[in-house]
Order: sequence, then structure tokens, then C-alpha cells
Amino acid sequence: MTDHLSVVDHGAVRVLTLAQPARRNALTPAMLSALRAALPTAPASPDQPLRVVIVEGADGVFSAGFDLEALDEVERARGVDPITPAADAIAACPVPVIAAVDGHCHGGAVELCAACPIVVAARGTRFSVPAVRLGLVYPAAGLRRFRRRLGAAAERVLLTGHAFSADDARAWGLVHDVVDDARAAARLLADTIAAAAPIAVAGTLAALRAIDDGDDDAIAAARVRALASDDFREGLLAWKQKRPPVFGGR
Repeated sequence: MTDHLSVVDHGAVRVLTLAQPARRNALTPAMLSALRAALPTAPASPDQPLRVVIVEGADGVFSAGFDLEALDEVERARGVDPITPAADAIAACPVPVIAAVDGHCHGGAVELCAACPIVVAARGTRFSVPAVRLGLVYPAAGLRRFRRRLGAAAERVLLTGHAFSADDARAWGLVHDVVDDARAAARLLADTIAAAAPIAVAGTLAALRAIDDGDDDAIAAARVRALASDDFREGLLAWKQKRPPVFGGR
């Protein structure tokens, strides 16, 4: 445990737990910095064994959002954006990051979820981005992220600041699955991804991101690398032999 962030590795899956329950896991600069530092900086390989990251909150709450009291007057006057560096790190992480959300998820914590490739939420979870109700305009990077993830619902979410349900979040594209147990569902997804070919997972993740940038060359390069990999040969051999593949990330 460091800076209210628990980091626990379960084989190829790293679980990051926001752990400041006395303040409903409110995000602080130190916590966000620790989260960034805990993310893998390279794709899974024989030298980097982590294949998936899960982000969750302690004690049945994901996060109440950023702790505004953690910023001093000078930082507020400068319009410091404390969330974007962590959200950008999640969005650029070379292994998939899954958000397991339950209880409450507000403000900057919603942006962290919007940066994750996969989000699962427990039934009954409540979301909100209450910036306008606090007299704030949300930072530009976060607005772009909400627009991409929420589409036409972004105006409703951001202009009212009202809370919305997990079912609403799924209908609008923020959440992929609404489940009884978000942590268990996230772990099942993580184990499924971790069992796949690491080079193919990393390549697919990079290719999906390249689509947003219109970078067809990056997509082609990811395909070429996967086709030349030992993992591809192992996948074909396992399929022919009717056995589960054992991928080494080479």
C-alpha cells in the first residue's frame, strides 16, 4: 500500500485498488501519481509478465472523484488539471485496463473509467460528473474523452451534473457490462484476456487506438508483428492438435 493505492499482482493480472475509504476513495495527486507509476510501460512479454490491469475501489465504492481540497489556491488559479495525466496513462497503457466499478463513481473517477478499454459496473452503481454544480468547467482533455465515450449523452451528463445509473452508463457507452459482482466479472474478463496471445492482444489494442487517429500503417504493422510471432505459430499448432494454446509473448 502506498499513497492510498493498493497494488497486488495475481499472476499476469495486476489489481490496483483506490484505498482511501474514510473519504470514499477520493482521488489525490499522490494517489493518481502512484496509479500512473503502477501501470506497465511495455506490452506483455517474457520480460514483462503483466498482461491485464484492473482498477477498483475499496469498501464497495469506486471513488467520490478528485479531492478538490488537495489543490492549493495557486493551483486552482492556474486551472491545474490533476486527472488527465492519469487518464492519459490508462488510455495509453500497452496492456488492457479494466475498471471494476461499484457503489459510487463521480467526477474525475468517471474520466478514469472513460479512459479504460473495458468497464464493468455493479447493479445499483451511481455515476455523475458534477462540475457545473460546483461552479467548475471540466478540463478540455476530459471533455474530449467524455464526448468520445458518451456521444450525444455528454451534454446531458455534463450540463446537469445529475447522477445516472449503471444501466444508463451502459446505454450511453461508458459501461460495457452491468453485473451483480463487478470485481468477479472484471477478474473473469482479465483471466480470459491474459490467456490470449500477448502480442495479438497488444497489437489489437494498439490497432483500435490507431483507428481513432486514422493510422492504417500502425494497424498494418501490428498485424505483421502478430503474423511473424511464435504465438501465432503456437495458436495454429494448438488449434490443429485440439488443445489449449500456451502463449509465451514471443
